[in-house]
Amino acid sequence: MTTGNEGDMGSSADGLNTRLKPGSVGVLAIATIVLSSVAPLGAVVGGSPIVFGAAGVGAPAAYLLVGGLFLLFSVGYIAMSKHVVSAGGFVAYAAKGFGPRAGSMLGGVALLAYFSLIAGLWGFFSGISGFILEGTFGFAPEPLVSFVVLLALVTALIYYGVDLSVKILVVLLSLELFILIVLSGAILLQGGASGIEMKSFDLGNLFTPGIGIAFLFATTCFTGFEGTVVFSEEARDPEKTIPRAAYLSIIFIAVFYTTVTWALGIGYGAEAVQEVANNDPEGFVFALSPQYVGDWHMTAMNLLILTSLLAMFIGFHSIVSRYLFALARAGLLPAGLGKTNAADGNPQRAALTVSFVTLLIVGIFLIAGADPLAVIYQWFVALGTVSIQLVLIFASISMLAFFRREQVDQRIWHTRIAPGIAAIGFTTICTIAVINYDFLLGGQGGIARWMLVGIPLLALTGWMIGSSRIAAGEKLDLERIKG
Repeated sequence: MTTGNEGDMGSSADGLNTRLKPGSVGVLAIATIVLSSVAPLGAVVGGSPIVFGAAGVGAPAAYLLVGGLFLLFSVGYIAMSKHVVSAGGFVAYAAKGFGPRAGSMLGGVALLAYFSLIAGLWGFFSGISGFILEGTFGFAPEPLVSFVVLLALVTALIYYGVDLSVKILVVLLSLELFILIVLSGAILLQGGASGIEMKSFDLGNLFTPGIGIAFLFATTCFTGFEGTVVFSEEARDPEKTIPRAAYLSIIFIAVFYTTVTWALGIGYGAEAVQEVANNDPEGFVFALSPQYVGDWHMTAMNLLILTSLLAMFIGFHSIVSRYLFALARAGLLPAGLGKTNAADGNPQRAALTVSFVTLLIVGIFLIAGADPLAVIYQWFVALGTVSIQLVLIFASISMLAFFRREQVDQRIWHTRIAPGIAAIGFTTICTIAVINYDFLLGGQGGIARWMLVGIPLLALTGWMIGSSRIAAGEKLDLERIKG
């Protein structure tokens, strides 16, 4: 293999190399992928009723405070991004902070987190697509058919590279943001149920017995933020692009969710919103459409939920395929996954693998007759929620360890205080998730609860693989670009 300068991809006889294409994505492209992966419309429709049900009228403040926690996290993350450029995401941070074995260990947990979330969200799509299509067009395909068809489309888009994907994401993301802005604007212009009020931002209305659940579900709306790290190797001028994309993504997500949920609360009124959210979570958002906008809006929102999920899958699959690529390039997964197309630097083999694993997991459950929503969605999203919190905790602690050891940055706020507060915050949320795990499972237990054992098993597996590679004299290059 030959390796050229920063702009040279290098190639081998089989048309493959081990580098992503540098300088291929900018701030808006990365932010678009991150925002798409959080599925704003799907998160508002599916998540906001739970947050309102737990925190009542104070739900918007929960999104705002969680956004503040992610901003604190990003302070240390951005300070460290000057020293780490890798598609390995926070796994590379762990390797930089605690060594390659720790990075390998976190790699196992991160893969479990993302594949669990992907599987769960595909279950959600499989479960609701039939209802939406039947209500709109009068036909309802089987969940397995819906899943396979859309998975094939997502795979094709990811296979042909990020450029095409981003163009499609811009359109899909714009549509789902627009439909929520129309609803929010209509509610505010008409004064809602009892006039414009700011009770949502009175902390006395936030700290209720259900605040832990509210924070937990608000946090899930930021999942996908790690994409700002994962695309660092492909970013133009990473030291500027990554911080800008990170801050833009977090601030936009926090402000958007806060504003939309504030408007939803006004739509029902402070006294009624929690009761409605608990009594009719499925129709919580939809019921406001005919009241404040019109029936056309509810129909459009139903269809756009499906396109929102399509955008989310494109974003998630793009992120996870780069994770696989980075871990394979470092020697922790089969070497073939660590190859990219010489023409465009696209990790096609890793992309196909993500889809294959997804097909295997979700397909087996659907063929076995598992309920897409009550089983696949709730079981796997619950597991993914806990796992991703552990990744964020370890990444925060890794920043503290790195800056304490290396002394390359003397700013106390950036290297000690902000990452420390973030670590405490994510640890608290993770504890809430574990304590309320049965709630995440929709009251189910048994086998579903035992799936948590996968976290220590994958962590141990990652550690053992890393240790065996090191014992064999290999260097696990997780924390920097491999030339």
